[in-house]
Amino acid sequence: MNWFLRIGAGLLLALGVAATAVAATPDGKSAATALPLSLSAGASGTLTGNAAGSYAYYTFDYPGDGSVGTLTINVSPAEPTLENAVGATLYQAGLTLATMNAVSPTPGTNAVTFSSSTKGPVLVVVYNYDQGATASYRLALSGVTPVSTGPGPTPTPSFGPSPTPLPTGATPQTAIPLNKSASGALPGNTAGSFAYYTVQYPGDGSVQTITLSFSPGGADVGTAVTLSAFQNGVTLASLNGTHGTAPGVLPISYSSTTKGTVLIQIANYNPSPTISYTISQ
Repeated sequence: MNWFLRIGAGLLLALGVAATAVAATPDGKSAATALPLSLSAGASGTLTGNAAGSYAYYTFDYPGDGSVGTLTINVSPAEPTLENAVGATLYQAGLTLATMNAVSPTPGTNAVTFSSSTKGPVLVVVYNYDQGATASYRLALSGVTPVSTGPGPTPTPSFGPSPTPLPTGATPQTAIPLNKSASGALPGNTAGSFAYYTVQYPGDGSVQTITLSFSPGGADVGTAVTLSAFQNGVTLASLNGTHGTAPGVLPISYSSTTKGTVLIQIANYNPSPTISYTISQ
């Protein structure tokens, strides 16, 4: 499973912590201090990966005319693991416009198109989930008509509500240690809604199993429910709910030679149904 399928993870984090921008110096370290992404010059930088995600933030104004824009990312070194773990997601007004990683037929280069009927700022989040690996990247933006602000002061863009504490378990950074079992509910969202847990793995190559029980458990819901295990930016296992042993019962098994934390992600990509779940090991 490519990283862009769960970038909802990073990207929900970006939206959750985004604050109405104030008089702060843009540094690209948060959504509220996103750097401007120029149509003519693009942007570039370096990002050292983290298994829970590391991020850089950019913004540009979109005219809301339905025009199709293209965001291109170039990543170096062009190495398969890094290409899979590095990418970018675009958000506007709390919605995901597009997402991609750097995997494509052209090594280290990928592009994604987007459009919207909403005028206003778009947030671009560059991510790197490859633990300890430093990626150099360049972004190029095209196809977007520059927004004319006219005379007078330019309004400060807003990327979301005032900061509120992130719910425990809603992001990789706030993942809950899983002790035997835990239960919860996860609303549907076509961009993905997520719950995160962590387990400790001994690094001895033993096979470990995590089981997700969810309701409603029909195939129409299960096809958009996934259970995944990650360690140090590597996908150990990932399945959707149609691969379960029974309706609404989805086990995944994984093994590794690395000792340390394994991140468990539950995702619900259904457009509306909320699932109730129990996860156990």
